[in-house]
Amino acid sequence: MRAELKSAATADAVKAVLDTYSAAYDAIDKSMKAYAAYFALYEEAENWMGGTTSESDAVLELSDYLFIEEGEGFNGNGTAPYILEAGTLDTEQIKVETAYLNKMLADAMASSMGDGDDCTGLIVNPHFTSGDGWTKVGFADFPVGPENYRVASSYTVLFDVYQEITGLQNGLYELNLYDLFRPADYGSADYDKTPRAYVYMNKFQKNLNTIESGAGAELKYPGETSIPDVGFVPNDEESAAQAFQDGRYAQTLYALVTDGTLKLGVRNDLRYEGCWAVWSDMRLTFRAKNATALAGALELMLPEAKALLANKCGVAEIEALSDAITLAENETDGHALYDAFVEMKRAMEAVEASTQAYADLRLALDQLKEAIDAKPDYADIAKANALYSEALDGYEAGSYNAQAAADKTVEVSSMVVAIKFGGGGGEQDVTDLIVNPTFDPERGSKDSGTIEGWTTSAMNGYKQYTVSYNRAGIELHQTINGLPKGDYEVTVHTYYRAGYYDEEYALFQSAGAEATHLTTLYARTASQTYATKVMNLFEGASPTKVADENCYQYAGGDINGWYAPDGTTPTAAWFADGRYLNTLPFRIDEEGGSVTIGLEKTEILPNDYEVVGAWNLYYLGDATGIDFRSCFRQVEAGEAPIYNLQGQRLTAPQHGINIIGGKKVVIK
Repeated sequence: MRAELKSAATADAVKAVLDTYSAAYDAIDKSMKAYAAYFALYEEAENWMGGTTSESDAVLELSDYLFIEEGEGFNGNGTAPYILEAGTLDTEQIKVETAYLNKMLADAMASSMGDGDDCTGLIVNPHFTSGDGWTKVGFADFPVGPENYRVASSYTVLFDVYQEITGLQNGLYELNLYDLFRPADYGSADYDKTPRAYVYMNKFQKNLNTIESGAGAELKYPGETSIPDVGFVPNDEESAAQAFQDGRYAQTLYALVTDGTLKLGVRNDLRYEGCWAVWSDMRLTFRAKNATALAGALELMLPEAKALLANKCGVAEIEALSDAITLAENETDGHALYDAFVEMKRAMEAVEASTQAYADLRLALDQLKEAIDAKPDYADIAKANALYSEALDGYEAGSYNAQAAADKTVEVSSMVVAIKFGGGGGEQDVTDLIVNPTFDPERGSKDSGTIEGWTTSAMNGYKQYTVSYNRAGIELHQTINGLPKGDYEVTVHTYYRAGYYDEEYALFQSAGAEATHLTTLYARTASQTYATKVMNLFEGASPTKVADENCYQYAGGDINGWYAPDGTTPTAAWFADGRYLNTLPFRIDEEGGSVTIGLEKTEILPNDYEVVGAWNLYYLGDATGIDFRSCFRQVEAGEAPIYNLQGQRLTAPQHGINIIGGKKVVIK
């Protein structure tokens, strides 16, 4: 600088030299301060690391950044030791790096729980001392039981009681609680049925303790009852709470959190008269990547994982699960064991998805074989046979993964539709495109919770060619692929009873029709969802009985003295007589389109009930170009079409029950 000043010949030249050096000084000062701030944060992070026992992913990443010297990776500038040693970052770059380190430290602090930390406080109302915190699907009562030890209880219903916790540190969690379950009334034919009542966290679940598992040798509390050859067990909430306090019916469940979210709850998927669940006193513990806890969790899961190896599904999924099991059985280090646990659970879910895809493909293949045999003169029979052979070979060899099996199912199903339509373009009954449209008793089971061809929520009953739901949400649907472009109509015999008979009619009178129409019949296509409300029970009432079956007789109102079916047998008779027919038109806008037909209900009323009978599907052609969406607009405008209960179009209302604009109207 001195030399430059000596050589400056004018005042302006001197000023320029001084300005240059002043700017350089300011830049150095700013850089030094920026590096000092970075170094101070580095020391803060280093000191914090010295006091934490957490081994979360964020903590381990911060550790690598602070203590390993590398010139690449992370934010693109390498690790902290390299950055401080090299000093090559300019002021703005080191400021960006400081912000990066600050975020890493904040993330590490936010995920700094260590093995054994109690995080029960993250559960809202873990001891069920109030009605807060939990979402109820179905009916469960809490708080109940003694004042000093509250419990939750649910009797003779399907239910799901849950809550979701977000922002959690990833790792292994341990849930401890007390629970018991009685599958049905003692001594009933259903008491020995395999229960489907669970405590769950995310996709990990365990059966609730059987009520017999905590039986005592002698009567200890007034609310207990005796089971022959078993002992004394709780028979009310008071005695259940006392048993829990004695340490009986303890339960432990482990689950992985990999995305910061934990959904935990208790549910029952199979209802029999007298089934009863009680639970309380939840405690949640973070187990991080504790090798002992992980080994215990794996020990519980391995039998389930190994049983899946016998499933009919893709070979690739089976091999992946087998490899994951082998890895899990041979790891001992906590971190490696955690990774193996995550991979095994992922592989199990892949096998389960592939198993369902293969079951769907097998059903589609059976339909295709039946269609080929029924129409050997089909124009493209050679193509159909070739597809059948190819798909069957892939199925038997297990060469499809889950997605490929699902895609092949769509292709096979589309061929079934093509054969059954047979090239006809006019109106026709295409009900045989629906798998199991009449709920054949041999093709479903309440105990298994499955109906061939259909996806269903937990059922109340499956018999006499009907499926029923009681005090529960409803989801019942199936998808039909490969449909020709045109107009369709789907019908189903069903009714929704909004409570007991008198409760439903009283609700209608006090709150209006909408309050008694909670179930929706829908048809979802690629372009639109078509929907209409299912008729309620009293809207299908009649002045006379059907087949002299057992019926409920209304007293009062516009339907005084009229009858409605009471139970499955009379309902089946009324359906067979054409009653309770619900109709929904829809349109497929493209060739080879798909539709999902079904019923859904999310709101639940005490004592509500739904019975579903036969479905039908009709193709109405495409020559007229009718857009059924315009029909819906006509209804809204008051130009509503009129039908009788058999679905026949009327020119004017008739005596009795009419369907006008999708609503049931009584004409005296």
